[in-house]
Amino acid sequence: QAKNGGSATNHLEGMVEHSSAADDDSGVASSSEMDGTTSGWFPAAYQSLPTPHQMCEMQAALGGEHEALQALQPPATWTDDPDRLATKFYPLEAETPEYQTVETNFMKSIDTSPQFAGHVKVVGVSRIESYSLWQSYAAKRSQMRVRGESEGKDVSGYELPVTFHGCPPEVIPSISQMGFNRSYCGKNMTKYGKGVYFARDSSYSAHPTYSHPDENGIQRMFAVRLAIGEVCIGHKDQLVPDVRIPETMQLYDTTTNDKDKPILWVVYHDAQAYPEYLVEFKNSSIVKLKNVVAGTT
Repeated sequence: QAKNGGSATNHLEGMVEHSSAADDDSGVASSSEMDGTTSGWFPAAYQSLPTPHQMCEMQAALGGEHEALQALQPPATWTDDPDRLATKFYPLEAETPEYQTVETNFMKSIDTSPQFAGHVKVVGVSRIESYSLWQSYAAKRSQMRVRGESEGKDVSGYELPVTFHGCPPEVIPSISQMGFNRSYCGKNMTKYGKGVYFARDSSYSAHPTYSHPDENGIQRMFAVRLAIGEVCIGHKDQLVPDVRIPETMQLYDTTTNDKDKPILWVVYHDAQAYPEYLVEFKNSSIVKLKNVVAGTT
């Protein structure tokens, strides 16, 4: 059971967000891979209700009316009657399977990282229920699958259920309500393309450069569902992925650092990512360092 949810605030200060990046398989983030630090959110001014014609087009893209309805259903973990107008945070109880699954996914790379093992502890997990963001994401995911199946592709890997994206606390309401927006990507976040970056492992995003601690030393990170579709290697400064089908100018959906052993993905469509959980954690090594600098014990 989740505790009562609270509406996300409308405080939209701090529009620049520190994003996750990645390094090699050692689990220690390197400066060469962490080429940039920021990404952004989707402005409310660009959101609107779909027209009937747009709804018909979406249904066709999703395979028909029945398939569209099934594709847009929220996850089974959500409350029975989710708020269709406001984003809600539902803090989870630590003893629930849902909390433990999120915690396990988060700690998997933390526990094997020389930098973070033994220092990082999860102190809270909240489920994010945003009906509008979910439907945008689910529609994009389904459209990718329908397209892939029509091309005879194996679509089983078109979605990554868990990726990670670190951020400072002040931008959490913006992302939770309005999603990720590549228009606000950092000026240095261009090594694999000018999009929004997501990491395979939480250890890549746990550095305080990306997940800023608040005044109580708590850091925050999104656990994100990602619709990656067809993937290609990213290139510095590219605005969109490479062309996949020259005859129709069909592009790839996502770029990455390595197709065989990817450690990060870059998306170029705002609906490709859904911030499913917010993980709160503490790093004791950061607290000790602050105490030493302050001259306390």
